[in-house]
Amino acid sequence: MADGLADRSWIDVQKKTFTNWTNNRLKGTDRQVNDLQTDLDDGVILIKLLEALAPKKKMPGKYNTKPKFPIHKNQNLTIAFKFMKDIEKIPLVNIGPGDIIEHNLKLILGLIWSLILRYQIATAAPDDGKKKQKEQKAASAKKLLLGWINSALPKSRIRNFTTDWSDGLNLSGLVDYCEAGLIPNHASLDPNNALENITRAMALAEEKFDVPQVMHPEDLAVEKPDELSVMTYLSYFCCPGSIGEKVLLRWLQ
Repeated sequence: MADGLADRSWIDVQKKTFTNWTNNRLKGTDRQVNDLQTDLDDGVILIKLLEALAPKKKMPGKYNTKPKFPIHKNQNLTIAFKFMKDIEKIPLVNIGPGDIIEHNLKLILGLIWSLILRYQIATAAPDDGKKKQKEQKAASAKKLLLGWINSALPKSRIRNFTTDWSDGLNLSGLVDYCEAGLIPNHASLDPNNALENITRAMALAEEKFDVPQVMHPEDLAVEKPDELSVMTYLSYFCCPGSIGEKVLLRWLQ
């Protein structure tokens, strides 16, 4: 029973975070997600998302924008998967159009994570100057993202994207790194006030740096937050055009 509850917990957190990330990426389109488990089943939102993520690429076929019958929905999803596999070369394991139609939530979360990893975290991770295949860069994105975080907060010696973030001290430090003076007392904050610390830091990050709260404060202020959700949120601090990139450029100048 306990394992089932723990399993349900990470699923619920990822569903919320990944829904928020998807809707953030769908801004400017005529679509938004209400329920990530069911809203992708006609293929339209998934195709719209892919078009937003890779605007210079074309879908391998014309899709139906108002599919009414199962065959049209399946055709749309087939186009989306062909785009991901054949054009973008995104490694997708054990998932196909049928899993989206059947509303398999765990596999849908895995699919969205593959997109986050490719288009959000891999682009946020600093480049080491060498030419890499996208797959290689995505595979090392976690390590590079952690490296960037530690370069910003060298005294914190951050080791992970779970327990090191649950009290809000490191997040507060990251916000203060991006603009000195926003949370000057971040190192002396009370770790027992985790939710207060995190709520303040996230609110400031959104107000000052346009970092969207794709993860809810209460989902971070737990003993062991969901790693993939934390990585998704933190990647906004150092993706192209972000406050982290601007701070780095100012330092280099």
